[in-house]
Amino acid sequence: MATEQPRVKVAYPCVLGETVEIIEATCVPTGIPVNTCDSLGICFKLGCGHDVWCEGRTMRYPDDAVCVRAPGCYWSCDPCRDGFVSIDIPTVLLPEEMRADRMHFVPAEPTGVLRPATLRRLAEQRISPPEAEELLSGLLLNLSQKGVLCAPDLGTETRYRGVVRQAREFLQHNLAEKLSLPQIARAVGTTRWGLIRAFARETGITPHAFHIQLRLGRARQLLRRGHSPAEVAAIVGFADQAHFTRLLRRFSGESPRVYMMRHWRLESKESAGADFRIRGSATSVQAFRASTLIDCRVTAAGGC
Repeated sequence: MATEQPRVKVAYPCVLGETVEIIEATCVPTGIPVNTCDSLGICFKLGCGHDVWCEGRTMRYPDDAVCVRAPGCYWSCDPCRDGFVSIDIPTVLLPEEMRADRMHFVPAEPTGVLRPATLRRLAEQRISPPEAEELLSGLLLNLSQKGVLCAPDLGTETRYRGVVRQAREFLQHNLAEKLSLPQIARAVGTTRWGLIRAFARETGITPHAFHIQLRLGRARQLLRRGHSPAEVAAIVGFADQAHFTRLLRRFSGESPRVYMMRHWRLESKESAGADFRIRGSATSVQAFRASTLIDCRVTAAGGC
């Protein structure tokens, strides 16, 4: 029986400086020989588990799990019929003092960042550098919360809130600017890792997601004031009208033009209602005056 030949795709996303390697393979028919590298490896298994060898001991890679391999880890892997998606992250992109111990396995998640779709999205390069940085940082944050990666904490609750407050003010004052995570982190006196952790802890979203929401809020105001979608995209800092349209549709379910039409319809109904109330009030006043005049005339005729 012929050995199945793997289909392999390798990507070096330019949004991450082409320093990160992402590999997707349909199978590993010959296994992987003993090797080591100085990067952090994160691998999503697609299917049944198999045995791996790590620094003198045999370990079982569970079905559909995530393997986290520390920089400098010495390892190899048995042949397997199922595929994987993996990412190798150079240590220069890792938070300072982050540590990982040899090799660990954790369950993948159906939603969130701890799933193969995260790596595929990075490999397709259809996202901006801030989005790519936050996906990568979110992946590391998720693993640190599971105890697989260790990194220094920011400290007290007050420190977390202070970082988030300063970052939010900075983003509000630079609404239309294209800001990277390192830029925002430097502006508030913390690290990229610290910024991601603080935002996740205090708001449940990332700095980039918060920046997008600020922009979309301002964009809706401008649309309501009669600006065209192209004008709004330029004012608020989106790459172009298409980029603005994609984001508004993603977060609100409607395009800029649909949003404008819906707002105008609501405004027209409110104006019509207000006009009816004004005319109705005027009619009532006129009727009151007429009836009062008639009453006076009747009373006068009666000899009051």
